Amino acid sequence: MNKYPSQRVFNAIGLGGDGFQANMLKAVEDVVGTVHVECVSERPSSGGKYVSVRIGPVWVESGDQVGAPHSG
Repeated sequence: MNKYPSQRVFNAIGLGGDGFQANMLKAVEDVVGTVHVECVSERPSSGGKYVSVRIGPVWVESGDQVGAPHSG
């Protein structure tokens, strides 16, 4: 069971490309607020086809923030 408030890390995997990291960062910031640049990283998959974006740890006040829909 998750307890809130707490810190959380968000991961997104996709094809990458222009704006992928920025779009993922915006989705998180729209819900939790500003994320420090040192809390954002990107890594290509071993085959180079996909990119993993890691955002966090960030402070989450409630479980509702974790599942909040992104408007962008």
